[in-house]
Parts: sequence; C-alpha cells; structure tokens
Amino acid sequence: MSYLSTGPQPVKFHKPLAAETPSVVEHSNFPVPQPRLSVLNARIRAELTALGHSYSAALTHGITIGCALKELKPLVGRGNWVDHLGREFGMTVRSAQIFMLLAEHRTTLEAAQEEKRSSASLLTIRSALRLIRTGTTDTGKKKSKKDKQSSGSPLKAANWKAATLDERKVFIAAIPVVQLKAALSDDQRKEIVDRIDDMRAVKARLDAASMTVTAMKKAREVRKAA
Repeated sequence: MSYLSTGPQPVKFHKPLAAETPSVVEHSNFPVPQPRLSVLNARIRAELTALGHSYSAALTHGITIGCALKELKPLVGRGNWVDHLGREFGMTVRSAQIFMLLAEHRTTLEAAQEEKRSSASLLTIRSALRLIRTGTTDTGKKKSKKDKQSSGSPLKAANWKAATLDERKVFIAAIPVVQLKAALSDDQRKEIVDRIDDMRAVKARLDAASMTVTAMKKAREVRKAA
C-alpha cells in the first residue's frame, strides 16, 4: 500500500509507517500483504499433511496444493521461490512443478477420477501424471488371456458393489493373504504400488520439512544464546 503526499509539491511515494499498515513482503515493485502469504503457506502445509494420511483423496489434495502453489509463486518475489519451498514446506522445485502440473490439468483429472470412482477404482497421482503425458492411465501392457478370464462374472461384481463396507471387510478377512495376493490382477498390483510410492514420497517430504523446521529453531536458539 502506498500513500500520496499532499500539497502543491509533486506527488511522491513513500513507505508507510509500521503502525499505519500490516506487515508486507516486497514483490517486484509492489508490496504483498503478509496475511495472504501466511494463509497460502498454512493451506499448503495442511494439504501436505492430509495427503500423507489419505489414500482415496490423494489426487484431490495434490491438485489443491498445486493451485495454492500457483497463486503463491508470484507473491514470494523473484529469486525467492526455491528458498521459500525448502524453508516453508521442505519441498523441492521438482515436487512443486508436479503439483502445479496437476492443477493445470485439474478439469481433465477430476473427470477421469470420477470415471474411475464409478468403477470402484481410484486415480492415483502417478496414474494422473501418466494420463497427462500419454492421454491414458493404462501402462501399455496388454492383458493376457488368463487376466481376461479372471475378471469374474457380472453377478459377483454387482454383489460386491452392492455390499456395505463392513460386509466387504468380513468377506476379505476370510481370505488368506497369500491367496488374496495371488488373486490380484496386474492392474491392481500396479495401483497398490503407485499408492505406496505416493505415500513414501509424501512421508519423505514431511520428514524433510520437519527436519528443516527443527534445524531452524536450533539455529535461532544458538543466535539468541550468542
């Protein structure tokens, strides 16, 4: 926010006093309200935490993070982006680019996610990136004759969809893990691996962020002690 001086002299801009306006962060030639940066930072941290604890909504959280990052980037100022990502979120530029890519293709991904949900499946972040790159979530591997034959009857599939969550849990609990694993299709195995990889990547980012915050606190304590 800038103030114009009054009187007959030429109009000049001057910095406001601290008591006149809230704290601001300089962005290019204009000040950016600090509260907006704080809101975006808090939103991204919250979504990263939620991403690490949610299987079914991972892509939704990823898209939300990407949207917030796109809004945040021009606010932090030139040359501050890399440092801001690492300091506030423990995030690399590459990770930020991936989240923002998801946000750019939000409409396409949400439509694909809804289609997947109707077939009792979910679109993972890795599958979403594959969809962006190739236009399909398929891995390109052709199904074998055995895979096609193991799809089950329409009646059994309909019964599964109509069952409640508790009924599904009881049914699956009665199947030995070894047999359940052997019955999984290649696509199901791939989806499970994708989800595990997504969880590990998020956990690594959260751990890095926690370590960064701890290191910063210790550094501040050392400076105060000195």
